[in-house]
Amino acid sequence: MYACAALNDLRSGMQIHGCSVTAGLNMDPAVANATIKMYFLCREVGSAEIEFEGREACLHSEILMIKGYVFNEKYVDAARSIRRADGFVGLFMEDHSIALSVLSAAANLGWLRLGKQVHGIILTFYQCSTPISMENDDDAVLGNALIDMYCRCSCMSEAWLVFNNLKERNPSHWNALMSGCIYNSLLDEAHRLLDEMPFRNVISWTSMISGYVQHGSPRKGLHLLSRLYNEEGFVRGNSFTFATALDACSSLASLNAGKQIHAQVLRTSDTDGRQNVAVQTALVDMYSRSGNLGHARKIFDDIQNMNVQSWTSMITGYATHGFASEAIELLENMVRKGFVPNEVTFVSVLSVCSRCGLIEQGMQYFGLMGKYGIIAPRADHYACLVDMLGRAGKLAEARDILLSISGSSETKSYKKCRAKGEDSAAMWGALLGGCKLYGNVEMGSEVAREMMSRKHQASGSLVALSNLYAFSGDWDAVYALRKEGKRGRGFIQKPGHSIA
Repeated sequence: MYACAALNDLRSGMQIHGCSVTAGLNMDPAVANATIKMYFLCREVGSAEIEFEGREACLHSEILMIKGYVFNEKYVDAARSIRRADGFVGLFMEDHSIALSVLSAAANLGWLRLGKQVHGIILTFYQCSTPISMENDDDAVLGNALIDMYCRCSCMSEAWLVFNNLKERNPSHWNALMSGCIYNSLLDEAHRLLDEMPFRNVISWTSMISGYVQHGSPRKGLHLLSRLYNEEGFVRGNSFTFATALDACSSLASLNAGKQIHAQVLRTSDTDGRQNVAVQTALVDMYSRSGNLGHARKIFDDIQNMNVQSWTSMITGYATHGFASEAIELLENMVRKGFVPNEVTFVSVLSVCSRCGLIEQGMQYFGLMGKYGIIAPRADHYACLVDMLGRAGKLAEARDILLSISGSSETKSYKKCRAKGEDSAAMWGALLGGCKLYGNVEMGSEVAREMMSRKHQASGSLVALSNLYAFSGDWDAVYALRKEGKRGRGFIQKPGHSIA
């Protein structure tokens, strides 16, 4: 059973489980616990729960359940199991490594109280206030887990306290604290930690580069990559470094920088970067955004281990540049080969159908989303649908859809969509754009008023409505609207100027 778990061989594991039931050995504690562990490691959480509930619980099985839930990112279930076991102390005395799983659950749930309770028990075990010793690898990992937990709970002072109380610090502790600073948007502090590290490894550099890219500073990320290769002679980027740097190039649409990184990937001594699907997908995205679709397609065709992200990246590239037939053909090829499109895939396909006037196909793909497990379309899917109908002149139908998903209509054709403010504004803005395109002043006025009542881009809505009135020649309405906007401070336009 343990071999099946290690090999992630669910089929063989289920066969052995069946044999144990037939032989009457399934109630043996050792066999039952091995079965639970096998199911968890094979991502069959439901089967593990059934096996656990069918026998008398013990501390060892409770520990397996907690570790299994954390392994499968079921953190709430892990916390529920801790309560069911009547606290953490008994679990910790049975198996010290359970602390890592519980701290991981506390970090991902943001449950500071649970994390502090675990920390207190750990300190008690290590003779109260004595700093954590670094005599073995388990203690080093425990220090990382504590730092990560406090950082994820936005308690940076406590994270620093744990870091400073470590008797010895290895690179993983520095990296954990630096990643925590990045998580809490403390980029300057993270960069200072990078500079102060006695030993920087590829994880250190890549984490900082990724932090800059994620927080909207891709140029700083690329500058850091250049510094890595200029200053650190013995450290070289790995596949994740390349993929992150290529994301920065994509954000900047910097083809030259992307080509330089691509060349570095090709110069890599091993095949880690050249055959890594994440790097190849990032290359596809970078070349697509830079407009070099031919090169992007060549790299895409060379990918050996395709995944959904690879297909979506190429489809998005075609969609962004208006190549509807190529995007649709690639989507159908993707489905034929057994890949399931995700939400991003459908956004790209729906958007290109909208821009290219493929209304029937767009509606067809919108209807197929449920078939691929997307039960509730997102706001950006509805925005594409409304934009599609608006461009085709079907303004009334588009308005009915918006009223239906917002719960303002008795029509139940479309499911409600809980959209954030800016996402909801995109949907109504798409309809307003259709009204302007077809000169429907009456509906455009209704839509703009609706957007202002929802506090969606009040200034932009007034400007769009003013342009719509001007397009129809109703200058009195334009003047009245501008007067109203200035009085309500919703019409904010800075006067243009030039500097010679």
